Amino acid sequence: MKSESRQPELPKLPHGDGVLVYTSNGKILYRKSIPVDGDYRRLAVTGRTLKECFDAMQKKESEIQAGLQSASNQPLAVAIDEWLRLYKQPEVKPSSYGRLCITFDSQIKRMAIAGKPWKKIKTDDLQQAINALIPCGYSWSTIKKAYDMLNAFYTFQTRRCYLPRNPMELCRMPVRENLLKQEKEIVYMTEQQIQVFSKEALSYAYGSSKLKYRYGPAFVFLIYTGLRVGELCALQWKDFDLGKRTVSITKNLMEIYNRDYGAGYEKVAQYTTKISTTKTRSTRIVPLNQKALMAYKLMWQAAPYTKPDDYVLCTARRNPATPRQMERRLAYLLQSTGLDLPPCGCHMLRHTCASLLFSKKLQVEIIASILGHSPEVCRRTYIHFCQEQRAAAIQQIAEFNDI
Repeated sequence: MKSESRQPELPKLPHGDGVLVYTSNGKILYRKSIPVDGDYRRLAVTGRTLKECFDAMQKKESEIQAGLQSASNQPLAVAIDEWLRLYKQPEVKPSSYGRLCITFDSQIKRMAIAGKPWKKIKTDDLQQAINALIPCGYSWSTIKKAYDMLNAFYTFQTRRCYLPRNPMELCRMPVRENLLKQEKEIVYMTEQQIQVFSKEALSYAYGSSKLKYRYGPAFVFLIYTGLRVGELCALQWKDFDLGKRTVSITKNLMEIYNRDYGAGYEKVAQYTTKISTTKTRSTRIVPLNQKALMAYKLMWQAAPYTKPDDYVLCTARRNPATPRQMERRLAYLLQSTGLDLPPCGCHMLRHTCASLLFSKKLQVEIIASILGHSPEVCRRTYIHFCQEQRAAAIQQIAEFNDI
């Protein structure tokens, strides 16, 4: 019989220098605990030889110590700014990164702890900074974004072994009832307001065969399809299938805030546009009813370019219209209608579409598929519509079994 080859016995290291063991695939695993800010952090490396393991462990220890030394006096705002640029920007969509930058500039940089060394900030300091956002009049969702950013940053540094534990673990979000600013209600138009709005949006200029509002039909199209304004701006004529009376939603136009704008750089635009995937990174087919088809025909007539690859809403230079441009044109149109509506944007038209769908007592799953939501998000966003449906259902039971 052939004798089985045995691996050489690993040396036993002095107390405090770690432990060496073999892994299942024959490699050497070197585990060691090193002191980090009054606590210990466990490290582990693997190698085929003892020298590889010792060299890898020494390199890892040196990196941690160098990171601890460089970060010891770095202000919180500077550290989060570097973290956003180096680690968050590559892993999130440009629009998401833009929102992170807004949270950083509007909330994090204005905190009292922004200039303090981030390693020396304790749990109490972080909780006080979060609580200080309440009297500023921010909504719960805005405070939650600042809370999440601080938590994500300190979680990242903890995983890098720069901290023994995350100081945000014990921090708590304020309850909604304690906030000065309550969550804004969803704004949408009633059926009567839709009639007034549509009549004005589709009207013609006096004594002319041209539409009074270049993008008026587009706003009506939003009401009867429920598209996001970025999805509408990214639409091309080839996305329509008039034979099936559908439109394919495959992309979204985003406007990304340029952080270098106004910082002394020449010829830097405040916003840059980018065509990306939809918000949910999925494709959906939206059916077109008669009113949506009517709006489509008017958009076609008013469009300067109508080749398949041209954008439905395009400028004279064949560039797509941007969401910010659409917001300004909607504001002007709403002012002309005289409707008594609170301040709102193009998303109000999407909410109006949702209200029409709910009024027809459709299943939430069907409504969600049209709007590009998950059923859970749809129920949470339009909870008041769902409550109205439940109340109507209970009322129908009473009418059915009248005593």
